[in-house]
Amino acid sequence: MIKAKAIFNFLLLFLFVINSNAQTSLPENKANTKNRYLEIPKDFLGKQIQLINRITGYPNKLYHYGSSGMDVDYSVVLRFELESGEYIRVIQEQFQNHTPQNDIIKTSVQKNHFDPTICFIPIVSSTKNYITVDIEFFKNDIQLFSPVSKRSMSKYQLQAIAKEAIHVNGFQLGENNIQISRNLNYTAEKSPEKHYSKNVSVEQLLTFRILPENPMKRRKWDPRVGNFYLENKRYSSDSYYIEKEAFLEVWKMEPVDTAAYFRGIPTRPKKPIVFYFDENVPPKWRKYIKQGVLDWLPVFEKIGFKDAIEVHDKPKDANWDDADPNYNMIRWVSSEIKDAQGNYISDPRTGEILNGTLTWYQNYFSTVNADYFINAAAVDPSARTPILPDSLFGNLMRETMAHEMGHALGLGHNMIASSAYPTDSLRSRNFLEKYSITPSIMDYAAYNFVAQPEDMPLRLLRKIGPYDYWAIEHAYKYVRPSGDHSKMAVTFSNEEINERLQNPYLQYMEQEWPEVVDPTNVTGDLGDDPFLTGKYALKNLKRIMPHIVEWSMLENGDPKILLSRYDALLRQLNSTFKNVIVLLGGQKNRFSNSEFILKTTDTEMTSEAMDFLSSNLFSNMNWLYNSELEEISNKELYKNSLEKIQIYALKMLLNKNRFSRLVAYDVKNNTSNTATLLRTLSNLILKNSGSEEIPLDVQEFFAKRVKELKQKATDNLILNHLLKKELDYILKTVKNKSETNKNQLLKGFYLELSKI
Repeated sequence: MIKAKAIFNFLLLFLFVINSNAQTSLPENKANTKNRYLEIPKDFLGKQIQLINRITGYPNKLYHYGSSGMDVDYSVVLRFELESGEYIRVIQEQFQNHTPQNDIIKTSVQKNHFDPTICFIPIVSSTKNYITVDIEFFKNDIQLFSPVSKRSMSKYQLQAIAKEAIHVNGFQLGENNIQISRNLNYTAEKSPEKHYSKNVSVEQLLTFRILPENPMKRRKWDPRVGNFYLENKRYSSDSYYIEKEAFLEVWKMEPVDTAAYFRGIPTRPKKPIVFYFDENVPPKWRKYIKQGVLDWLPVFEKIGFKDAIEVHDKPKDANWDDADPNYNMIRWVSSEIKDAQGNYISDPRTGEILNGTLTWYQNYFSTVNADYFINAAAVDPSARTPILPDSLFGNLMRETMAHEMGHALGLGHNMIASSAYPTDSLRSRNFLEKYSITPSIMDYAAYNFVAQPEDMPLRLLRKIGPYDYWAIEHAYKYVRPSGDHSKMAVTFSNEEINERLQNPYLQYMEQEWPEVVDPTNVTGDLGDDPFLTGKYALKNLKRIMPHIVEWSMLENGDPKILLSRYDALLRQLNSTFKNVIVLLGGQKNRFSNSEFILKTTDTEMTSEAMDFLSSNLFSNMNWLYNSELEEISNKELYKNSLEKIQIYALKMLLNKNRFSRLVAYDVKNNTSNTATLLRTLSNLILKNSGSEEIPLDVQEFFAKRVKELKQKATDNLILNHLLKKELDYILKTVKNKSETNKNQLLKGFYLELSKI
């Protein structure tokens, strides 16, 4: 037995020597696919190591949004420790709990948030500087290391294939990281959509990266400014409570010349933010993407940093892979996803952003092509072509990538921004030259659909605005370092922030999802007056509709672009009506002196909202009919579209939460908005309507929805009473229509509807 073990150890050592020699012959920094053994520097032991889980070969539709280059997780911090000289114990650190260094309860915090062991990696051999492990260990299916979530495993019923379920492609040892390329192979009982195979394989780059040994000082997050943030818990024997500490996710931005910086002289950062194009980005689009990224340069110059951002082509002699998380990449993704994204990896201990990714999904062109046409063709002749000109596409790409770069800098959405500018100012050339269509490029404001033909030429696109300057200043303005590293850096005092927020252009509120209560916190709106904005939007849509075939049909007769633009027109209509509906029972939220101020929609605005919907949604919709389009679509396009739009609106209107807020307002103010709204809808949709203006499916939906709402409102006696009363009125109305209608089929319809 002892002899056999000695022979086995000799063979292992022999193989190790041979493979070590093979490794030295490989080009430096290239992934090692020949060596079975990985030498881990002993410098990795005891260090805090970030686990980066990046998908490099992506199976279509594995996730709702996904692509090659996506990061599955970066919030795990590990520690490697020697275990009896035979294993490396991999421990997951519970770093989210902070305690002052010499606090008496520090041990208690550690013992009550015990670090779990993830795995043991067997050691093959050890030298003074290295520990050698068998790379075959990484064929084990350790859940923490997997790029496939349990949800996806369950959704597609993935099972690891019997042989080579995990294949190690190779590894690379860098100065501060270990990168391991793997393929994970499965069979799928339910194959992802359009994957065309019952087998699913995922290529992954698993990276173990040593986190900065001198961590960046955390910067305090404030809910009044829309920066991304992380949270930790702070335990202290001096405090009665466990405190939450929220800190910003930002790039480390320090001036080369601190003295010059504080004298107001612009200076370069010690480490600028540098992005590279991956090889897949078509050359003709690079200048536009680069412009969008570099549009943030003046924002940093305003706070004292010059040349803070750089964009380069990847050097031809570069020996690093595009997936390497040590490099910030601009990616081109050829997939069906219609989107663009700005993402990053941060140090979860401090929020320091360590890696950024900007992604343009190729199919996003189809969305841009349709959306810009619907928003701007009424005023911009260059949009009146089936496919937009490259120069126009380029400028739209520039605007989009500036928005995504904002995300990569740590800025979240600010959907209230667009409500700060007066609607009619968006028709003013002088105003738009000074500002833009919204105070923030981080808003989802559409293109300038308020502009009318007689106003042109006008700015139609977003640009970086006053809120964006403020959010970057709050996140990146350099603060003199203090001696106490345990305390977070504070850029602005509470009083200074409150003073800034007196300017409505600088205000922020967190995005509401899925239900929007604040009427100013919606996507796709413009201006401060939804009724006037809606009026201008409808005027332009009515200008486009008679020409939609002429301006959108391809020469070969293919209607795909035409139909996609018609769908975009319906989305714009839904958005126009949604922005009015949210006023009903709406509650506008704002910060004032660090507190929320709530303003509820009053009776006058409720009445105006119903007048708008009555005049534009539940009547006068025949402008949407286009005989040429009906013939091309070969179906009842107008009727079906009308049904979809009206039912979509009724789903939003007949919402229990909305009616509960309306009832609360009525009780407080002794008004009757809820009852008036219900009766107005009943008369519009049933009593005074014909089947052409309100299709029968819409009438049926309305009656059944009121009944369903009544059944859900048993916990609100007032609302339940109002709905019961209205349902009685609806049934009486329907019964009357069944008795008086001369059309026998319609008579039968209303007779059946009266039985609900």
